[in-house]
Amino acid sequence: MRTKIISVVSVFVLFCCSSVVASPRKYKVVEVKDGAQLTGRVTFSGQVPDTKFSVTKNLEVCCVEGKKERPSPRLVVGENRGVKNTVVFLTEVSRGKPFQESTPVLDQKNCTYDPHVLLIPVRSKLKIRNSDEVLHNAHGFLRNTDVFNLAMPRKDQVIEKRMRRAGIVSVKCDAGHTWMSSYVFVMKHPYYAVTDEEGRFSLENVPAGKKYTLRVWHEGWRLLEKDGESYSFERAVQLDVPLNLEAGAKAELNFVLGEDGTLSQEKSKVEG
Repeated sequence: MRTKIISVVSVFVLFCCSSVVASPRKYKVVEVKDGAQLTGRVTFSGQVPDTKFSVTKNLEVCCVEGKKERPSPRLVVGENRGVKNTVVFLTEVSRGKPFQESTPVLDQKNCTYDPHVLLIPVRSKLKIRNSDEVLHNAHGFLRNTDVFNLAMPRKDQVIEKRMRRAGIVSVKCDAGHTWMSSYVFVMKHPYYAVTDEEGRFSLENVPAGKKYTLRVWHEGWRLLEKDGESYSFERAVQLDVPLNLEAGAKAELNFVLGEDGTLSQEKSKVEG
């Protein structure tokens, strides 16, 4: 098996807010022969900030272990410097493997959205659950358009919403829990991944013989301003990497999120 350095035409770094994901109008499921595999890791460079949110409402439910502060979910760095909740995906895919069957659930538990980053196929139903004995109001929006705005006053209440438009849906709680946030990536194709606790990701069975753009996205986590109970953060950052994949190729691509909020790519390689 020969090894070669991946050919990268150019790398684009973009700072962005919630956006529509570029992809074909209709995705076609086909048999993928000799598909390529993309794996890698996102790590953090520099001093990890200790950003905390003050819990100011419904303390009997929202204070975990009696603590009146909550660590920010916007940047989660593991012991080995791996960055959790970075989204890695291909931007233009018209055909390939089927979606894995799943039941996406966005839970409101202990006044936190779980998971913090969630993937769901377009036109699928998202279950939004309130596991707390307090009022939550899940407000999801794509750019400036409301996707859902749901008052949920009852414990174990579940509401289903069909996600009809692909893109990045930002979710917040409009019931006074200003520290709560989440992102729902509505996908037109299944070649998406969210990094785990070690910062690792994997995209399997990618159709070969086509030019792709791999996009790495991480939400804004650097605190710009705190005004009372309101917080403002830098915009999300993303990195675009054009690449070509041969049949059966195994590509390893690693990235670094810096303490200055930038994303960069380490040397990558392809085997195949």
